[in-house]
Amino acid sequence: MISEDLALGDILKDHIANKEDIAVFDRGMKERKKMVELSNQQKYFVTRIYKASKYEVEKDSIETILNFENEIISLTKHSKVHLYCNGKKTETIFRLVEGILKSDGEKILFLSNLPENEFNAEQIIEIYKRRWDIERFFRFIKQELNFKHYFSRQWNGIQVMIYIILIASILLLAYIKLNKLKGYKIPKMSFCNQMQNDIINQMIIHCCGDPNKLNSLKT
Repeated sequence: MISEDLALGDILKDHIANKEDIAVFDRGMKERKKMVELSNQQKYFVTRIYKASKYEVEKDSIETILNFENEIISLTKHSKVHLYCNGKKTETIFRLVEGILKSDGEKILFLSNLPENEFNAEQIIEIYKRRWDIERFFRFIKQELNFKHYFSRQWNGIQVMIYIILIASILLLAYIKLNKLKGYKIPKMSFCNQMQNDIINQMIIHCCGDPNKLNSLKT
């Protein structure tokens, strides 16, 4: 699973063939064969491809000039294209949306297989933008909640750890909002200290101040 082509490919095998369930991924998956398979199975996706990627505009299609822009990007063109897989042009037709980043003028390419009569170019960009929310959340749990290494290689163990991290993140974010705090480091320490004090308080109440009753908490 070092290769994202393999990791994402396996995950997307279980992807639901439904226009309300759209896979969004970055340029890590470069294998065009996987994208063709997804399209053939009517499994919809939005992704980015490198600006040096090889493609060919469909012969009888019309390229549409776009003038949509937001605070981040200006869209310039929408077209239907064939990708290249192992030097051969794919029969599958994809949608390519071209844009320019306002920050540095870099050309950026978005690729999708969403139906053109139901999703326009602007909607494709908005769908891809949601991926950044996921990236920010994972950065949050990695940096602030130390979610960097799995303690189990078993699927059940991995799921348990993910659920624990999700619960902890919800509690921490709720604590920050309710107490009108900012940042994560200091509020996290305060949250842990308060939770520890509450646990100790409940232990003292249960034991009536008698340390010999501590073991009774196990039952």
